[in-house]
Amino acid sequence: MADLKIEIPTIKDTQSDFNKLFKIYQKIEDNLSSIKNINRFLYDFSHCRTIYPNAIAFLFGLIQYLKSNKKEIFYIKGSLKKKIQSQLAANGFLNKLDSSEEYLEKETLVPLREDRDIGNENLIIDYLQNNWLPKNWINLSDLVRHAIVGKVWEIYDNAFSHAFSPIGIYSCGQKIDNKIKLAIIDFGRGIPLNVTEYLKKHQMPSSEALKWAFMDGNTTKKENRGLGLGFLKSFVKLNKGELEIFSGTGHVKINEKAERFTTKKTFLHGTLIYITLMCDDKYYHFTHETSPVLAKPLF
Repeated sequence: MADLKIEIPTIKDTQSDFNKLFKIYQKIEDNLSSIKNINRFLYDFSHCRTIYPNAIAFLFGLIQYLKSNKKEIFYIKGSLKKKIQSQLAANGFLNKLDSSEEYLEKETLVPLREDRDIGNENLIIDYLQNNWLPKNWINLSDLVRHAIVGKVWEIYDNAFSHAFSPIGIYSCGQKIDNKIKLAIIDFGRGIPLNVTEYLKKHQMPSSEALKWAFMDGNTTKKENRGLGLGFLKSFVKLNKGELEIFSGTGHVKINEKAERFTTKKTFLHGTLIYITLMCDDKYYHFTHETSPVLAKPLF
């Protein structure tokens, strides 16, 4: 059996960086379907000097995806730069691949998490509240914090009930400078496929399917629940953060300036959700709450 080396470059979170991830995914997909004698895939980090949480969650999810296809994937230990090795050890990536690797917590890193079913609701909520939105990172009232966490939990819930991902959901985050980032990835059916089948509009572009899914009240479930992103969108805009979703060939990018729904040439069998929040000096609370002295009601 032959090995196939997968070179991991520096990956941040610009559009070109996301395209790097999708090219890695496509290379693996192409070889899974066309080269049957490849049994092992090797991650080579020789050219990686920086890696963001979108890539960490994505690359770990790909490992589980390959395992589900009866393939093995390893990382070349000698290829890791000291900075990258420290980061991947601190968020649990290396430990999950090899239990002999030490797991060292780091304050600015949101640990890599894998969830196979919906039964971990309390653990996921605790993870979001204490690891992704700790009080010393962003100044939120308890009500706003709980509302944001509740809406992000709905992303997990929808992924479990809609995506039918055979390998579950993977998430990872990090505080980089004054920004908090969280990535959530599954390799399931994808939002556009669910929408087009539900509407029986199989020629509907992925961008239009995502736009439909984002409309309040629209859902492919029997319950009257959509993606649960209305409040999250509003907060992201207010906070001057950003929300991105890639699914199938569809792409959504939401910030304070615009909401853009596009159809891309790259394809992802599943859904990648990427949330960026700003750590500013504002105090965010609902207008009906009593605010601290000098804090302006912002939400």
